[in-house]
Amino acid sequence: MKLIFKLQVKIKKRKNHYLSICPDLDVLSQGDTEKEALRNIEEAVRGFLVTCSEMGTLWKVLDDRGIRPGVKIAKRRYPGTGKEISVPLALGAAKHKGRVEHCPA
Repeated sequence: MKLIFKLQVKIKKRKNHYLSICPDLDVLSQGDTEKEALRNIEEAVRGFLVTCSEMGTLWKVLDDRGIRPGVKIAKRRYPGTGKEISVPLALGAAKHKGRVEHCPA
């Protein structure tokens, strides 16, 4: 199964770098340029989602944050955040410590 997460991010200019924030997942990153900060937040979000999947907690984490497959919520929850990222994630049945996690129906 392949899911595509469409999430908004905020990019903030700091003195010597750009801070990138994905408010839906509370994931932060940074870069020397705005483009680098955007690329880094995509990588950080993908890593966060992969780690959650590997640990068997992905669907609980998404549910706790009000994120449902196929439901776009970012613009409604965070108006004016600016940029949107699309993060594809290939998922099978994630296994962790004997448990198997499947996408909820």
